[in-house]
This record gives sequence, structure tokens and C-alpha cells, in this order.
Amino acid sequence: MIYLQEFDFPTAEAESYFFAEERRTCYDTFYPFQVLSKKRFSHMELAPITILYGGNGSGKTTALNVIAEKLACQRDTIYNKSNFFPGYVQLCTGVLGEIGKQTVWRDLSSHSNAAPTPVPAKRRNPCHAYIITH
Repeated sequence: MIYLQEFDFPTAEAESYFFAEERRTCYDTFYPFQVLSKKRFSHMELAPITILYGGNGSGKTTALNVIAEKLACQRDTIYNKSNFFPGYVQLCTGVLGEIGKQTVWRDLSSHSNAAPTPVPAKRRNPCHAYIITH
């Protein structure tokens, strides 16, 4: 079984650099930027079973939407997205691991500055995420 061992979201500093390079001057939202960074949430270490908990608006769903997009998961549900969503996802990195085998990790980050290539729907990964809230 392959699972996500670690995931890094952009820090406030990385977000600042992104906007310093941004050429757009007119936009009404920059979601998901500043949702997680304003809470200083930039790194997750995950176990084969991980529970995200927090109050309304704490970023649980945003974090899962970003992770699912980075992993190119097949999705049937509409979720919040803005024109900045692909740029934010490109700044994220993660590490995949396999259970029951010698530890071999693959970095999910892209080593080029090229725009991410969309994964055709038939090749997308069927991912399952469960949110337990308290």
C-alpha cells in the first residue's frame, strides 16, 4: 500500500515570493493562499491513518483539496478553487511511501518551473479521504 508520509504547504515567505513574481493586478480572491500560512501550518507528517480535526474554517478541507490536487486524485465532488489554485499546488511538495517494503520515498515536487501538466481523467488516481471533525 502506498501512502502519503509527508506534505509541505507553502510558508508565508514562499507565498510572498509567489506574489512578487505575479503579473496579474486584478483579482477578487487568491484562495488558497494565506489560508494555511496565516495559521503557520506548513508541514504535515502523516501515518497510514491520520485524522485532521479543528473548528470551522481552520483549513481541514483546504488542506485535503490541495493534497488531492497535487496527487492528481480522481474527484467527483465540486470544491472551492480559484485562478491561483494551480500556482499554490505547484508550490507544495510531498513524500510517498510504501508499507511493507523497504523504505523508498518519492518526492512529489516538480523540479522545473514549467506549468503542471494535467493528468487525463482515465489516468487519475482513485484516492479516498475521510475527515473526522470534532
